[in-house]
Amino acid sequence: MTSQARSSVRLFGEFQLDGAGAPLFNANSPRLQALLACLVLHRDAPQTRQQLAVLFWPDSSQAQARNALRQLLFQLRKTWPEADQFVHADAQTVRWLPDSPLDLDVAQFQSALAAAARASRHGDAGAEEELLTHAADLYRGDLLANCYDEWIHPEREKLREQCIAALARLGQLSEDRRDYAKALKYTQQLQRLDPCREPTCLALMRLHALNHDHASAMRAYRSCVETLARELGVLPGDPMREAYARLAAQAASMQRQRPRRDAMLPMIGRHGEWRRLLEVWQRTQLGDKQFVLILGEAGIGKSRLAEELLVHLAEQGITVAHSRAYAAEGQLAFAPVTGWLRSPGLSGAIGKLDRLWLTEVTRLLPELLTQQSGLSPPSPLTEYWQRQRFFEALARAVLAQGGPLLLLLDDLQWCDGETLEWLRFLMRFDVAARLMVVATARPEEIMPLHAANRLLDALRRDDQFIEISLGTLDAAETAKIAAQILDRPLADTEATRLFEESEGNPLFAVEMMRARSDTMPVGDAQGGMASKLPPKVYSIISNRLAQLPPGAREIVGVAAIIGRAFTTDILAQASDLGEDALAGALDELWQRRIVRQTDARGLAFDFSHDKIRDVAYADVSPLQRRRLHLRVARALEQASGDAPDAASAQIASHYERAGLPAQAAAFYRRAAVVAQSVYAYDDAIALLTRGLVQADRIADPQERASQSLALQLDLAPPIRIARGWAAPELEAPLRRAVELSRLAGDASQQARAQVSLSFFLVVRAELAQARSLSEELIAGLGPLGSGTYSVMAWTSVMGSLVQQGDWMAAEPAYQRAHRAYDEAQHAEHASLMGGNFGVLAAAWSAHALWFRGLADQALQRGREALEVANRVAHPFSQALALSYLATQHALRHEHGLTLHYARLAHEIAEQYHVGYYLAWAGILLAWANAKQAPGADAVVAMQAAIEGFHVTGARLRLPLYLAMLAECLGDVGETEAALAALDQALECAGRTGEHWVDAELYRLRGELLLCSSASLAEAESSLIKAIEIATAQHALPLELRATLSLTTLRTSQGRVNAHEVVEAPLARFTEGFDQPDIVKARALLAR
Repeated sequence: MTSQARSSVRLFGEFQLDGAGAPLFNANSPRLQALLACLVLHRDAPQTRQQLAVLFWPDSSQAQARNALRQLLFQLRKTWPEADQFVHADAQTVRWLPDSPLDLDVAQFQSALAAAARASRHGDAGAEEELLTHAADLYRGDLLANCYDEWIHPEREKLREQCIAALARLGQLSEDRRDYAKALKYTQQLQRLDPCREPTCLALMRLHALNHDHASAMRAYRSCVETLARELGVLPGDPMREAYARLAAQAASMQRQRPRRDAMLPMIGRHGEWRRLLEVWQRTQLGDKQFVLILGEAGIGKSRLAEELLVHLAEQGITVAHSRAYAAEGQLAFAPVTGWLRSPGLSGAIGKLDRLWLTEVTRLLPELLTQQSGLSPPSPLTEYWQRQRFFEALARAVLAQGGPLLLLLDDLQWCDGETLEWLRFLMRFDVAARLMVVATARPEEIMPLHAANRLLDALRRDDQFIEISLGTLDAAETAKIAAQILDRPLADTEATRLFEESEGNPLFAVEMMRARSDTMPVGDAQGGMASKLPPKVYSIISNRLAQLPPGAREIVGVAAIIGRAFTTDILAQASDLGEDALAGALDELWQRRIVRQTDARGLAFDFSHDKIRDVAYADVSPLQRRRLHLRVARALEQASGDAPDAASAQIASHYERAGLPAQAAAFYRRAAVVAQSVYAYDDAIALLTRGLVQADRIADPQERASQSLALQLDLAPPIRIARGWAAPELEAPLRRAVELSRLAGDASQQARAQVSLSFFLVVRAELAQARSLSEELIAGLGPLGSGTYSVMAWTSVMGSLVQQGDWMAAEPAYQRAHRAYDEAQHAEHASLMGGNFGVLAAAWSAHALWFRGLADQALQRGREALEVANRVAHPFSQALALSYLATQHALRHEHGLTLHYARLAHEIAEQYHVGYYLAWAGILLAWANAKQAPGADAVVAMQAAIEGFHVTGARLRLPLYLAMLAECLGDVGETEAALAALDQALECAGRTGEHWVDAELYRLRGELLLCSSASLAEAESSLIKAIEIATAQHALPLELRATLSLTTLRTSQGRVNAHEVVEAPLARFTEGFDQPDIVKARALLAR
């Protein structure tokens, strides 16, 4: 053998040393094989004889070991005469000659791995897979499998782990390409290398399932259980047991509908995006919830990519649910959530919820009331804060199945705001949930003010958001799509033309090829297209539809008019086709992939893409549209029965487009009831507003007035709940309701309109109008005079009197309200106005008692109001009672107690979104903090709190709040700013008639004037006026407070017996002797 010939050394598996394709010598000795292997593996440097001796004969003496090495080298030369051409040995070292031509499988293996790593870094998945495959082929077994020397174990394990990693990566790359058969082959090789690795067994189970071989998936689990028990004496971990449970459950319920890949064309391209989705899914399995938004233009393949993940996970037994939003009008709030909850994957677990949560879920799934025995309908919703419990119930229902979960939402750009807000809640709920939400959207339709941006911004802040943008396909990928449809590859010229005309948009390419496969001519672009499609693509789709048989064309038109997923029973009622003809038409549309089936029974369908629906709708003539809208409306109405349900808004929209305003208005009102039942107040406002537009178009005057009145009355509560008691948007509907109620309303409607407007006016501080309207209501109550409306009307009168400073008249009005109140009225109170009026009357009248000097009775009544609020367990009323109680302690100048009760009110108001009391309590908190720790920051906080109150639209008690601000400004030496605040308060009181704190305003003004450049006479005059006002109003505490201020001024002037002015008001107090002002007055007189 010459030195030019190449030798080949195989160390993986059995040792083999070849040259020119034949063994170089018969190396049967394991020790010789080990020596050669050691020299080859360390061929980069000579090995000392000492090292080799110790390595091979560690238990021998040094002399014995060196002698054994000499004998082994002699044996090598004897067995292999040409050994000196490859191995060099001198007195000190032995080495494999570096210039001897050598093909070493280990070196080739490591070189391939290094090259694969470089390809991976450069994003060349094809090259990486090819190199890893070569490396895996080289690994024919463990390194020198017959050698048991200790020195080889580290080398063997390192190479073995490298092969394991290579096979795992090959499996992943194949799975990423959705080539599950090849991925399975690599994973089986991996298991043979290390049968005790649980991740490998998990991958085997997953891949068998993805190949629709559930039996093999179950066998893989059982085999792994046996291996682990036999080799390690352990049981499989939680991930394996969970995967097995999912597969077992799936095998036991194969009749359930679940997504399948059978009806889908293989997905072309999107390799990087697919890997990203799988990476995110793996993150969610560690409890890191993620929201993925797939963005791209219409037809680009967003849904196809998302559905691929849905099927990929469903085939592994993982729970998935798919829903979508529609551009068509009439979709109610939470429609996507309802779709998820009714999906096979989630519906079965909902029954496990506690009855509290089940009751809330029936707002979306009323069928539960019949499916679950003993379940009562949920109570009516009256306030914004109540939806917190509803949100939690929906979250619990969605997560009830307990395992990993994928939710898919198509067309996020059309999703209702309530669903978007709930999704934010869901992403924060249950930190341990293994949840991934995937949504698709068209970026051009998510404008800066779109509600979805609030959700996405919040998700970004919480590091729960992943965005994947899809671009067009390349020419080769576009050609592959065409080949799938035509069942043949395209010629180069065909592929080029297709790519140019479709611009790489998958939908456009698919429609062009389906048009060709249907042998349809391509005509000119048609006008009147509602969607933004290229003219040629529009024409192709339109011509495809035009070539349908007559029955199928009719069904396409009716389905497009429906505007969303449709059922066969609605189609049957809205079309002229019989049962057999309808079935044949639907089958024709399904065969041509114009529609797709959306349920397991074949009773529900949807267009395969919404752009096809757009074209179908645009192709229906205007006169035909009106006729079909009417037929669809009647079909849906017949299906919905008498009870309002999720179809009401859809029915209303169809009646509107059919030109029937009376029916449209009635159904918009029904739809608003449904919207409010799920806390969708903005939706309810929009629906009622649309209903009013339709009502105005009703020809008959009496019916027009009647429907308008009902809609106006229904419009006030959702505005009040969502935007506050004093929202400017309330005024117009309330005034119109009062006007209409006098023309066309019954006694109850008139009372409801008047009391609603009255309280709006009270909170806006338009007290004279509010009182007049309430007195008119009281005079006309008649048979209603002893119930809810009487309580409300007398409370309005009493409240107006309190704010106007007429304390003496306020108490009789309170007694009338109190006698008319019954705690059983609570639900009616809350439904009509949002709060308990027994609580309001007691809390408000307590202020009048305090101003009259009856401080102990005032506190007792305020506490009674809080007790009632707690007893009815009504957060709105609790926030109300606490705010009034905190204000009473502020009037008493008890800063600590003000802080205590204001903080409680603020916490409840914040938790339950009670905006009015949140702002009110915020002012009291800022004031109490500023009094306890005066400073510039405290003043800024007080100013911000008052500005927050302004934002609510409310104006009631503004003179008091400005007086508090003046106090805070005075405490930090901002005298001029404080006086300006008092001037503003006095102007406000004069304009609104809210004179209840006039005496305090003049007292503060007098004290501040003492700190300014004004004369003492001007300050004294202001204090005297404060005393006169308090005396006239019978406001004993304010009279005492003003006399104390006057005494301070006169004492500073050296006047004799200045304190005697305090004696008269102090003597008239019969209770409340622990108040700071009384304690101060007594101390003054005791000097």
